[in-house]
Amino acid sequence: MILACRRSANVTTITHEANLNNKSARNHLPALIEDGLVKEKNGMYKATQKGRDLLKAQGVRIPKGIKYRIKHGKKRSHTVICWVALDSCRGGAAISTVVSRTGSNFDQARKILDLLIGKGYIESQGLLYVTTLPGLEFMGHMKIVIDGLYT
Repeated sequence: MILACRRSANVTTITHEANLNNKSARNHLPALIEDGLVKEKNGMYKATQKGRDLLKAQGVRIPKGIKYRIKHGKKRSHTVICWVALDSCRGGAAISTVVSRTGSNFDQARKILDLLIGKGYIESQGLLYVTTLPGLEFMGHMKIVIDGLYT
């Protein structure tokens, strides 16, 4: 849940990213706030420095500024959306995580994931999608392109 709060997030975003139901998220948030790991302001939750330090100490990879919702003109770049989908699935992700991180809806996310599965970059393991070794290699090539476009 702390990782889901790395950027300011509402309860819905937290439930999607942490793969929890709304009731569970609302039950756990007060304890995280009390422990000083998350702060709340106007219904939005954000990880504190103490929370981020805890994640780092546990070896959790915290995404840094990969600009999950980069806009290219009026449309989001398909290259960026595919890269974010691949990045989201690196440790295994449910479709709701891909939806949240790419800013797409379920139908769009399903199409993206089907495309990436067809290319062999992602494999389905039950309800989770996992990036394959060829997918990781492809991500490395795509990052060069994305960095060139957006930095």
